[in-house]
Amino acid sequence: MSFNLQRDAKVYVSTVPTGFTPANTFEVRVMSGFSFNQTTETADVSVDEAGATPSRGQKRFNTKLNPSDLKFETYIRPYMEGGKHNAPEQILWEALVGDGALGTNTVSNANKLAIDFDGSNVHELAKLYMFVDYGNIKYRIDEVVMSKVRVGFDIQNIAMLEWNANGKIMKEVSVINANTFPTAGKFKPVPDCAGFIKNKLSTIAVSGAYNKTQGCQVLNFGGSTTFTASTPLGLAANTSYTFTVACDGQLPVTYTLTEGAIGNTLTVEDLAEFLAANLCCATVSVDFTAKTITVCSKLYGTGSSVSIVDGNLFSTIDAGTNLAVIINAATAGTTATRTYNIPITGGEINIDNNVTFLTPEELGVVNLPIGHFTGIRSITGNLTAYLRSGSNNDAAQLIKDLYNSVNDTTAEFSLAIHIGGVGNTPRVSMAMPTAHISIPTIDTQDVISTSFDFMAVPTDLDATNEMTIEYVAAVPTAALLVSP
Repeated sequence: MSFNLQRDAKVYVSTVPTGFTPANTFEVRVMSGFSFNQTTETADVSVDEAGATPSRGQKRFNTKLNPSDLKFETYIRPYMEGGKHNAPEQILWEALVGDGALGTNTVSNANKLAIDFDGSNVHELAKLYMFVDYGNIKYRIDEVVMSKVRVGFDIQNIAMLEWNANGKIMKEVSVINANTFPTAGKFKPVPDCAGFIKNKLSTIAVSGAYNKTQGCQVLNFGGSTTFTASTPLGLAANTSYTFTVACDGQLPVTYTLTEGAIGNTLTVEDLAEFLAANLCCATVSVDFTAKTITVCSKLYGTGSSVSIVDGNLFSTIDAGTNLAVIINAATAGTTATRTYNIPITGGEINIDNNVTFLTPEELGVVNLPIGHFTGIRSITGNLTAYLRSGSNNDAAQLIKDLYNSVNDTTAEFSLAIHIGGVGNTPRVSMAMPTAHISIPTIDTQDVISTSFDFMAVPTDLDATNEMTIEYVAAVPTAALLVSP
C-alpha cells in the first residue's frame, strides 16, 4: 500500500484526448490547495406501512453524475522562447476566452502575448483534457471547461491566478502509455526562464472625462461703494420686479421679487436668499469681499449652464442705488479628461463565463453531463488604496469627481492595471477602455482607506472589447560559464 502526497502532484493540460505532443500538451504547475472531485446525485425510495410486521426498508439510486469540479492556482510566469512572449498558462486563457484552437484568441509574437475576448461570443467554450499525476495514481478529466479566473493583487504576494473549471467525467488511468497519459517528451514542460512577478510593483492608470466644471452666472457688484448684507436694494414700496433664469439649456423661468409696504427695505442678503430659495436648478453663493453673487448649475460638465436675463430688477437696483450691478457673461460647464495617480494596496479582477452544464434525467440509468453553455460574460473587480488628498489626481479627487457626476447614467473610465509595473519586465497589463467605476467606499482604519468597484463593459452589448490582456516577459541575458 502506497501513500500519495500533494507535494508530488503534477498537472498537464492538453487540447486533445490522445496523441500528445509538446505542441498540444503543457505542464501547468499548480499550488498547494489544488483540488478536483466529482459527485453523484441520488434518489431515495422508501416504504412505510401499518400492520404487525410493517416493511420499513429503503433503497438509494444513483441518478446522475455532476460535472467534475476543479480549483487550482497558478503563478503568472511569462517567458521568452524563439523570440516570442509565452506563458505556461496560455492554454488556460485560450479556453477561457473562446472556442478556437491554441493561438486563436491568445497570440504570441515578438512584442507580447496578447489575449482578447474577440472570440468569446460563443455558446460553448474550448474543451481541454487535464491529467493529474500523484506518482502512484493518475487521473484524467475529460472535456474540461474553464469557467472563471480570479486575478489577485495582494501586494505582499507573487502574482497568481485562481482558476475554476468543470469537466465531464473523471477517471483513473490504470494503463499508462503514450495514448492514455502524457509521458516524458510528450508535453511542454515549464521553462526554467519563466519568471515570477512581484505584485508590490503593480501600478494602475485611471483616466476619464470627469474633470468637470459647473456653468455659472455672476452678478457683479464690484463698482459699488458698499456691498454688505444690510445694503438696501433701493426698491419702491409695493412694487414687483422681474428677471428670468434658464438652467442647462432648459426653457427660461421668470421670477418676481416684490418689495413690501415700506420701500427700500429688501437688502442684498434678501436677494441672495430669494435666489437660493427659488432656483431649484442652481446653487447660490455670496462673496462680500469680491462683491459678487454667483449662481451655478447643480450639474457638472458639458451642458451645464446658467443664464440670467434682467426684466427690470437689476436695472432698477443699478439706477436707484450705488450698488452698480452688472450681469457678467455666463460661463458654460466643461468636461476634460483627468488622469488619476492612485497607488493601490490590493484588489482583484474576476472573469466569469457563468457556465451551466446540461444533464439528462432519464430513469434507469446514471445520467452523464452532455455539454455546457455559456452565460453572461462578466468582468468585475475592486481596488483598494489609501485615501490620499491634496492633489487634483489622487483618490480623494476621484471620489469628488464621481460625486459631481452622480447624474451620469454611466461612469466610464479607461482603467489599466499593470501587474509588476507599467515599464517593468516581466509584467501583465489588463486594459479596460470603458470600465464603469462605482462611487468608492471609505474605510475608517488607522490610515483612512478607500475601495472602489469596477466593471469592464463593452462599447456595445454585442461587442467583445471589455478588456485586453498583455503578457510581457523579461528578455533573458546571456550568461558565460567559466570553468575553474
